[in-house]
Amino acid sequence: EQAAALQAAEARRAQAEQCAAEQAAALQAAEARRAQAEQCAAEQAAALQAAETRVAQAEQRAAEQAAALQAAEARRAQAEQCAAEQASDLHEKLRVAQEQLGAAQREQARWQTEAARALEDCAARMQRIAQLEAEAERVRKAAEAPRVQVLDAEPVAPAEQRPGRPSARTAVIDAELLPPEEPVKAPQQRASPAGGGSRGRDGGGGLSLADIERQARLELERLGANGAAFFTKKR
Repeated sequence: EQAAALQAAEARRAQAEQCAAEQAAALQAAEARRAQAEQCAAEQAAALQAAETRVAQAEQRAAEQAAALQAAEARRAQAEQCAAEQASDLHEKLRVAQEQLGAAQREQARWQTEAARALEDCAARMQRIAQLEAEAERVRKAAEAPRVQVLDAEPVAPAEQRPGRPSARTAVIDAELLPPEEPVKAPQQRASPAGGGSRGRDGGGGLSLADIERQARLELERLGANGAAFFTKKR
């Protein structure tokens, strides 16, 4: 009985040792799993930290991009405002330039009209002066007396000379041959202060040389230096 009890005790001891060995193996496996779990947790923590770092970097890049986009929007708005101001300024300058161009064109048209009117008046005055000069020339030619020379007579013998008769040789004399008295008519002209006054003075008859020269001087004084030069070129 003791041997059987001892054998049973030995069997229980062996079984207990086997259980202890199994428990030790299970504990060792649990320790290994715990170490493996800790390693996995450490790896996951490192991965999480790396992910957080990447997220922070991405957020920083996003913030930088947002700031750059905001700056670009501000620059675009400023450029649009400058473009609008420049366009408004250009439109205003264009309007002012168009107004100035219109005023200059109107002024040019007025100057051209006045120049044409002045040229017409100058041409009329030139024609009047030419007529006055022609009239003065005609009066001057009519007033000039031609000189007539009487040739020496043939000498005669002293015996043939009669008493009381002058010498056979006669002197050379200047005879004035007056032209026929014909009224010199003034040429037709436009109504002007000088022309009207001359017609009032001559009463429709011929003009004297002094009147014609006086009228010519008045016309030249009205035309001035340019008119005199123009008249000289016309002549």
